[in-house]
Amino acid sequence: MAASTGDDALETLATMPTYVIHSRADQVVPYAPAERTAKTLVAMGRDVHFEGLYNFGHFEMDRYVDSLKRAGRWIAERWAR
Repeated sequence: MAASTGDDALETLATMPTYVIHSRADQVVPYAPAERTAKTLVAMGRDVHFEGLYNFGHFEMDRYVDSLKRAGRWIAERWAR
């Protein structure tokens, strides 16, 4: 959460199921590159889910609770397989 992939090669990312939560209103980590990376990883066949949010700032962690719950359920479903 609240991270950048930096200069990591796409081939090294999302080697396990990855649920990305990102807000368009994030003042620290740009939204567009994160969304683009997630879409590219999905196209590569990686198990990635990208949840885009609106109006949540980078430091408003209390507003991400519902998304984190969804992410937890999504990950739990994959571990149960």
